[in-house]
Amino acid sequence: MASRFGGDWQTMGRRIIFRIIVVAFGMIAAFAVALIFFFDSFTVKGDSMEPTFHNGQRIYVNKLLMGARIYRNYDFST
Repeated sequence: MASRFGGDWQTMGRRIIFRIIVVAFGMIAAFAVALIFFFDSFTVKGDSMEPTFHNGQRIYVNKLLMGARIYRNYDFST
């Protein structure tokens, strides 16, 4: 049976499923890129960050906020 949009229902169903799959893969790829380049998560280990963060607390970092850093007052030879 032909639909009013110019095609049979089976072909339209395949197109819809294909578009859903493409959108799903696009969303997964965008999420992966965001995790790799824009955000990162860390778990605080130890008490050195208290009282701001506590041991075992998970924090999320925006990688774009600070940008690249040049360390001038740190001795890398140790």
